[in-house]
Amino acid sequence: MFHLEQAKAFVVSVEQGSFSAAARAIGKSHNTVSVSVNNLEIELGVVLFDRSGNKPKLTPVGEQLYQQFRLLLRQSERIYGFAESKLSHTEEQIRIGIGELIPFGYVEKHLAEMAKRFPHTQLRVIRDRSDKLQQLAEQGDIELMIQCRREAQAPVLDFIDLAPLEWFCACSPDSPLADMPVVDTETLLLSRQINCEAMQENPLLEMRSKFSNEIWLASDQQDVASLVEQDMGWAFLPLLLIEERAGNGALTTFTPHFNQSKTPFITEVDLLTHPSRPVGPAQAWLQESLLGQQSSANSSK
Repeated sequence: MFHLEQAKAFVVSVEQGSFSAAARAIGKSHNTVSVSVNNLEIELGVVLFDRSGNKPKLTPVGEQLYQQFRLLLRQSERIYGFAESKLSHTEEQIRIGIGELIPFGYVEKHLAEMAKRFPHTQLRVIRDRSDKLQQLAEQGDIELMIQCRREAQAPVLDFIDLAPLEWFCACSPDSPLADMPVVDTETLLLSRQINCEAMQENPLLEMRSKFSNEIWLASDQQDVASLVEQDMGWAFLPLLLIEERAGNGALTTFTPHFNQSKTPFITEVDLLTHPSRPVGPAQAWLQESLLGQQSSANSSK
């Protein structure tokens, strides 16, 4: 019977490209990794690597087993994480990373309710770029993160669909755009657009983010909204953020010619967690609450 350590040595060797690189990655000696893979081959009665060249190369059987062992290791991480969570008490702290494009209103009511239910759990909210937050999640430095969906997800993280964000064109009530029943394409092209840098850096949002001939950039979504409030330009903004500021007359929506049906632009939102991290009761409740928001969004369609 093979051992998980042998499976891990094999999978890491494939992903790192050599036994030496795998040894460095998992903190073992080259000989330990090589022997583990060799013993795995003996246990299974198959050849996983062709060692005739300078670097070991996967055999056809090895390629098939790599995918299966990769899934096995992910499942074992979940099992260990589940067992640890059952033995643990309420968390002292939960660290949640929130991508730059997610309005705080998206999570605010969930965090407020969590504070009531788990008053002794400290909350730390971290705002940053999605790639940096993913790195923190992979390292175990945050428990969960919420981001607008990107083209590729981090392979070591689990992700769950949350309720999507709805986006509309927004401007200041003082803007000429606000008085037009429909804003024609030429007028919009000649009107300054304000963008959040994170929107332009997201491959799934980049096309939507660049419309006007003149574009100003801000690193923070709140700053984008503030510039639009001052009638510095117009922007694509999440409906949650527009509604927060429309209440005091600071922002309004307008109808562009390309969207006379007033259909919102939809961005998928993902919750990312590390499969091997134990999930305490506070985090489990928060995740279920956020998933409930997705269920409500689906039922309202």
